[in-house]
Amino acid sequence: MKKGIIALVAVLLVVLAGGFYFFMTHRNNNDKEVKSENAEINAILDLNLEKNYPDTAVDVVETYNRITKVFYNLEYTEEEETALLNEMRILMDDELLENNPLVEHTENLNQNVAEFKNAQKSISSYNVDTTVKEKEVDGTTFSKISVTYTIKNNDKNKGTTSSDFLLRQDKDCRWKIYGYTKIK
Repeated sequence: MKKGIIALVAVLLVVLAGGFYFFMTHRNNNDKEVKSENAEINAILDLNLEKNYPDTAVDVVETYNRITKVFYNLEYTEEEETALLNEMRILMDDELLENNPLVEHTENLNQNVAEFKNAQKSISSYNVDTTVKEKEVDGTTFSKISVTYTIKNNDKNKGTTSSDFLLRQDKDCRWKIYGYTKIK
């Protein structure tokens, strides 16, 4: 009788342990990080910009353009798009965020990416100019950085376009993208 009870308890413990394991590995965890099948998307999301913010203005622009290249060149899920866009917005100045709410930002991004892809274009590379022009205005430090993009067209021809990024330091001395303009 004692051996039967011990065996029953042992079986119940194994069943409970198995059930717990199954629950933990198959539950829908909203806190779970987004994981992609694409290594570059994973690498960007693993940067965790909230905790590991780029040190320099050049690093901020480099990270922003790395994310931009993913948007314009790769396929991604809606969940990945949201996660990437959230990382991109961490790099933006509060004033730019106010003038570019998330819903509008998402709509504009999707429209621009669709037009770019419909024209069978891709960003083959970009070059962030490490020559940083800094200026102080009313006690706030601004920085201007130029980026040149090499765009590959559907006919394999390449062209270039450039943008200037304006950054300013926030109260924590982190460089944030204040705005940018397309030069050509």
